[in-house]
Amino acid sequence: MELAFAKMGGLIPAIIQDYRTGDVLMLGFMNEIALAETQRGGEVVFFSRSRNKLGKGRIERARVEASRAAD
Repeated sequence: MELAFAKMGGLIPAIIQDYRTGDVLMLGFMNEIALAETQRGGEVVFFSRSRNKLGKGRIERARVEASRAAD
């Protein structure tokens, strides 16, 4: 799947959900660098539009991986 970063000025919405309940835990935005760091590292990385820089989310990578496995 190709992600359309260009549609929103280089950002995509990133919705983090609890893989067991489906509850939305957080909505943030990622640029290509944030997505790459999330895939490489141990924490979710978002792009802060208000600060114009990357920032780490509080959700551990294990939750993200578990959510992907549940899809």
